[in-house]
Amino acid sequence: MPKITILKDDREKKGWSQNYFGDDFKVVQKRLKVGDYTIKGLEHLVVIEKKRNWEEIANNISSKTNRTNFELELIRMQSFPIRFLIINDDLIGLRSMEQYSQMVTPQVIANWICRIEMEFGVSIIMLGKKHTQVAKYMTREVFKRAYNHNKGIPSYYHTVPDSKQLINKPKKAPKKLKRPAKRK
Repeated sequence: MPKITILKDDREKKGWSQNYFGDDFKVVQKRLKVGDYTIKGLEHLVVIEKKRNWEEIANNISSKTNRTNFELELIRMQSFPIRFLIINDDLIGLRSMEQYSQMVTPQVIANWICRIEMEFGVSIIMLGKKHTQVAKYMTREVFKRAYNHNKGIPSYYHTVPDSKQLINKPKKAPKKLKRPAKRK
C-alpha cells in the first residue's frame, strides 16, 4: 500500500506529527480551509477536527465570538461526507470541568456534544489521555479506510460509503419477507 499523505493544518499548534501516524503515512503541513487534518486528494471528502481536551471545547463555547466561530467550523464540516471531531479526553475529564467555570459546566458541554452529533452530523470520538495508542489506531483507521474506499480497495470489516451514497440518498424500505409455511 502506498503511503497516505495526511494534510495537517499549519495553524494546529500541538498537533499530531509523523511519529503519531507511523510509517504508512506522510504528514505535510498546509493551510486547510476546514478542520485540522485531511487526506491529500480527498480534501473534499474527509475532515478531522481535533480538540486536545475539554478545556479547549469549553473555550470554544464560552464566549459569543468563540461559539460563533466554532459553529461556523461545524457548519463547514457538514459538506464533508466523512467528518469527525476527536477529543483527546474522556468522560472522567469532563467531570473535572466543574471547577473550570460556572458558565461552562459539564452539563453545558454534554449538551454541546449531543448538538454536534445530532444537529451538525459530526461523529465524535472521545479518547482519554491514558488511551493514546487507541487514539492513534482509531485516527489511522479513519484515514486508511477512507483512502482505501476511495481507491476501490475493499475493507473486510467495515465499509465507508462514498459521497454519492451519503448525500441526499433516501434509504429503501426493506422488502417484506414471506412467512414460511407452517408444518403439520
